[in-house]
Amino acid sequence: MNESSPAWSPDGQKIAFQVSTPGSSESTIHIMDANGGNASALPISSPPSSELFHPEWLPDGRRIAFTALTPYLDTTANNDVYVVNSDGADLTPVLTGPTDDCCAVWSPDGTKIAFLRNEGGLGVVYLMNSDGTELIGRSGPGGVGPPTWAPDSKSIAVSWTAGPGDSALYSLDVPGTSAVRLTAGSEPYEGLRWSPDGERITFSRGELSGDIHVLTVDSGEETKPY
Repeated sequence: MNESSPAWSPDGQKIAFQVSTPGSSESTIHIMDANGGNASALPISSPPSSELFHPEWLPDGRRIAFTALTPYLDTTANNDVYVVNSDGADLTPVLTGPTDDCCAVWSPDGTKIAFLRNEGGLGVVYLMNSDGTELIGRSGPGGVGPPTWAPDSKSIAVSWTAGPGDSALYSLDVPGTSAVRLTAGSEPYEGLRWSPDGERITFSRGELSGDIHVLTVDSGEETKPY
């Protein structure tokens, strides 16, 4: 089994993660204690798909959002976003239907949702209120990676890849009307995470090497501690 996409619960007591079966498209969401004990699959009685991925805790610490590859009109398969209690109960669709949406993350204050939507083969970052109102799309120079929220809920960080050898890390304000280019590089930025103080962003660079980098947002200084 392959484990990936770990996500800490807000209280730091639990970790949600994705488990994939080698040689198969199947994947499930698991939860374990912070020390690695008591790992088990999220007991969803009627999962929407056999391909569940990208778990993210909601700020209340009681629910988990995830993406599911689900059939649409029996002819195509789209990525949809669901929320479920951490005990597997109360499965609720958030983004479903003809649109291809994934990788939803709630703002730390619980008022906004950022997610990716596939439009013509390119990812577009969307922001909306947590009640589903005021949907705003923000396209970039090319393919986009999953967004991550700043701790103050006032901005998100995303990576855009315009083409081979042309990737950049951006900060978008909320509600997404302006974007600031933070840095640029030849390899895609992956696994973006803000530090708790909001001063730095960690990420990996390089599809093969996967080096870990730390960017100080205000100065633009980029270091590679590991």
